[in-house]
Amino acid sequence: MNFLKISIVTPSFNQGDFLEETILSVLNQNYPNLEYIIIDGGSTDNSVEIIKKYEKHLKYWVSEKDSGQSEAINKGIKQATGDIINWLNSDDLFMPSTLFKIHEFFLNASSDIGVIHGGTLLFNNKGDLNFDYGYKDPTIERFLSGMSFSQPSAFIRKIYIDKIGALNENAHYGMDYDVYSKLALVSQFVKVDECFSKYRIHSNSKSVSQNHLFINDWIDVFANILNNFNKKELLLKFDDLSLKVDKSKFDVFKFDSNEVDINWDLTFYYFLSYVLKSDYLHNNFNRAKTISAYINKHYAVNINADSEIKLISNRLNLFPVFIIKLIRRLKNN
Repeated sequence: MNFLKISIVTPSFNQGDFLEETILSVLNQNYPNLEYIIIDGGSTDNSVEIIKKYEKHLKYWVSEKDSGQSEAINKGIKQATGDIINWLNSDDLFMPSTLFKIHEFFLNASSDIGVIHGGTLLFNNKGDLNFDYGYKDPTIERFLSGMSFSQPSAFIRKIYIDKIGALNENAHYGMDYDVYSKLALVSQFVKVDECFSKYRIHSNSKSVSQNHLFINDWIDVFANILNNFNKKELLLKFDDLSLKVDKSKFDVFKFDSNEVDINWDLTFYYFLSYVLKSDYLHNNFNRAKTISAYINKHYAVNINADSEIKLISNRLNLFPVFIIKLIRRLKNN
């Protein structure tokens, strides 16, 4: 049987506590056409020793200083020659038989399918927490407004990565969103009911220790999308909503806008919902109140269909900040 070549890139920096488990979760797939690449950012812990332990199983590895995760992934992509590609961070894991399942899904998929994504099992040092399969029926509006699934469980046909170009190395937190939003403009996505990965929650992970910084990148990514579509009327609303944009992170990407049917009003609502949830979580109540007032005025129907946004919006409208903090502390949300 001819197995599709699957390239896996693991970017890593000082993750010696988790790196070996990640490596084994890839190698123990026993997938016959695996190309495994590890890009280490010049770690000063025991990471290099761990990598050398498994280097005979690697297509390529390097340990040298880089500008961050995005550059590391780009280095890996340049080395990759597979039909399918994904990156697995050095604290996450693949579920058993994931690569065989991905092979079967892509083997039976039409050539316009660029991304196949499944579920992720969240876990920490105490054990498994819960499954995350993303949005039930994600749409192009979801893909353009934020992340609607978990990155470790999303596998990409490499011809489409080559089509959109490298990751934006100025995006240190929103690189996943940036990549998948562009892929959604040049290919189709398919969601499957399989759990492909385990996502580790720990105190030093970016999603925990630096979670509050993600939304800034997401704002820049979304503004960049609007800029590429020449949606000036939506960009003009950013100042009124206190959404600061770093235009130095903008890039130009190629796509055929005539092939994509997008409800921009709904996309803007989804994007504002992400910002509102982040601001509420991280106590940025001034902007949260501004955005809440805006979506209440312009998206009343959408809010009524979204229980989480409705709850946040109601609290922001009804209570002073100290009461909201007390409610959140008591209810832990």
